[in-house]
Amino acid sequence: MGYVPALCVLNLGLLISSTACLYLGSIMINIYLLPYLDLITTQFATVPYLILAIGALLLIVSICGIIAAASKSRVALIVYAIILGVVFALQLASIFTSMELRNELEQRRLFHTRNNEVYEEMKYYWVDDDIKFKWDTLQRDFQCCGAYNLMTGFQDWSRPGSLNDRQQARRLPDSCCLEESEGCGNHESLFSDQLAYEKIKPPWLLR
Repeated sequence: MGYVPALCVLNLGLLISSTACLYLGSIMINIYLLPYLDLITTQFATVPYLILAIGALLLIVSICGIIAAASKSRVALIVYAIILGVVFALQLASIFTSMELRNELEQRRLFHTRNNEVYEEMKYYWVDDDIKFKWDTLQRDFQCCGAYNLMTGFQDWSRPGSLNDRQQARRLPDSCCLEESEGCGNHESLFSDQLAYEKIKPPWLLR
């Protein structure tokens, strides 16, 4: 049939696109740690996972397309068309979500508004392993300490209401230290004065 060569070329393009989406989504999650910024806006978590979902579906679509082209099965072509429709809907969702997030970033108000949920989460650092892992990862990877308050972000850890029952014994998380070691958070001179959400801001927000 005449459509088979065109379908093979299309599936090759989809296979390349799926690899690119999976790679991009993985970078946004594992390198840029965007899902960890979900307290600022949930779109930071939504966008990379949407891209991963699109990449996974494109991979499935390309496999179904190869099977449909090889078998010339009508049923396989119908399944192929349905999955393509789902991928198209997800792509539209990811485009609109990304545009909305970009608009919020360009308005320069996203990080300037203090989100109390960030401070509420920090209170549980010493008692919740998941929150501890999240903040340690942010502070290690971005070499920062705290959330807001430029150049004094470390003071966010001493805000009233902390659930740290050892607050007098440990000033800061060890992940605040420039050279991390056990108990280094006790020494004020050894930690970074940069701050997490300020450090993660896109460059155009710092102008």
